[in-house]
Amino acid sequence: MVLIDTGMLGDPEKYIFPFLKSISREPKDISLIINTHSHGDHIAGNLEIKKVSGAKVAAHELAAGKIPGGVDQPHQDGDILEVGEFEFKVVHTPGHCPDATCFLELGNNILISGDTIQGNGDIAQGLPLIVDVDAYRNSLEKLLRLDMQYLVLGHLYTSKNEILFGNDAKSFILESLEYTQRYEEEIIRMLQTAEKPLSRAEIHRKLLKTLCLPSTDELVEYYLRFLSVFSRTTIDAFLSQKLTAELKCKVTKEPWEDVGSFYV
Repeated sequence: MVLIDTGMLGDPEKYIFPFLKSISREPKDISLIINTHSHGDHIAGNLEIKKVSGAKVAAHELAAGKIPGGVDQPHQDGDILEVGEFEFKVVHTPGHCPDATCFLELGNNILISGDTIQGNGDIAQGLPLIVDVDAYRNSLEKLLRLDMQYLVLGHLYTSKNEILFGNDAKSFILESLEYTQRYEEEIIRMLQTAEKPLSRAEIHRKLLKTLCLPSTDELVEYYLRFLSVFSRTTIDAFLSQKLTAELKCKVTKEPWEDVGSFYV
């Protein structure tokens, strides 16, 4: 039996093991863990699973050294993972992070996307977490070319469900791609019209109010104070990759750490 991602520390005991029991399976039945990427909320349960099952771990070769307990089966884009009757095609999709990977189950055309497709972020995160805008866009365009019938998301990214079917699946990928263009256009607009240079925190605030989920000042402050660790990465990616030299001069050098205390 294969398990894709293991959640946070303690999640196997709280969620995965009870679920297996509900379908008359046991943790020891897991022979392979496949990690979609090396972020803690997807890999921290690996050791708990390995302890009770002895399962091997498969992940993209770029994740080697980042995953607790290591990677037994590193793979690359285009590889095929065979697990019993299932075949998973490895689709390397950097952008959210360098080792982000999707898996296309070939028998039923099910795409398991991890955090590759971020929509407009989510209520627990704020803005999408993107470390490389160009890579993210290229990855989404790559996914649009796949023959998929089902899309399984890693989180509820501004979608009605974590599992999407048919046209809804590709529509959500397109929507995610369009949001990156909206972020870029809005950042450029606010800098072009700003009467004085803006800090990255001010750009963050304006973008949250204009395009993201919060609709009240209180929620915006919550995102800035408690969840900005995610959005800061995204803001930095857009500012470094998508601004002309002239517009970059309109962003202050103020570091994130100093700005953060302003909102406490």
